[in-house]
Amino acid sequence: MVVVCPPSRESRQSATLCSGSSETLFRFARLHDALAATFISAGVPSSRTMEIDSANRDMYREMTTVTVPRPIGWISTVDAEGRDNIAPFSHYNNVCAGSPSPPVVMFSSDIHDETPKDTPRNVLETEEFVVNLVTESLVEQMDTTSDSIAPEESEFDFAGIEREDSVAVSPPRVAESPVNVECTLYDSMRVYNHLVILGDVVHVHIDDALLTDGKVDVHKIDAVGRLGGSRYASVQVHDFERSH
Repeated sequence: MVVVCPPSRESRQSATLCSGSSETLFRFARLHDALAATFISAGVPSSRTMEIDSANRDMYREMTTVTVPRPIGWISTVDAEGRDNIAPFSHYNNVCAGSPSPPVVMFSSDIHDETPKDTPRNVLETEEFVVNLVTESLVEQMDTTSDSIAPEESEFDFAGIEREDSVAVSPPRVAESPVNVECTLYDSMRVYNHLVILGDVVHVHIDDALLTDGKVDVHKIDAVGRLGGSRYASVQVHDFERSH
């Protein structure tokens, strides 16, 4: 099947600068409108949009660039021998936030050569992990923990991160992070070449500095989110009255 794209708006506008009678230009404009209407009604994408098939190798870049900002799951774990580990994951979010069901969070990690990364492997072995909130003051240390180091080495030591004991699980939490979410393994599943980890939230630490009248104040959370490529975003709160 041969697909002919209708002239773009730019080509239509440039045609008005070409030599020729006004009647010819008028006919060209009507032809453009008729073609555009025909292709739109047939479901052919407009030439003014970027169309990407899911098999395109650029899909990862474009999807991670338009799915923004993504919360960062800075996950700390320990392996079966008790050695700690911490790494950031930008495929992270709540699955359910509680009431009436218990809160559940998720993160996913890619699998290379059928081998999970250290963090999901540790979770599968010990069934515990901690999510640490990334703030602007912790961005550089968080980024450092994304480096590849030997499994027996600790990213806490590598990035100069202060540990603090957790309450309900074995992995340590980041002492300077204002929010730490302690989790136990709820379930795991494989989605193509990614391993998805679901965690039951069993305990949460929230710094008093984030509270106003005993409740978490979003204006006081200087969280950092992930954008496309190597870029990050800070939080800018917009207050408006919702209709429902």
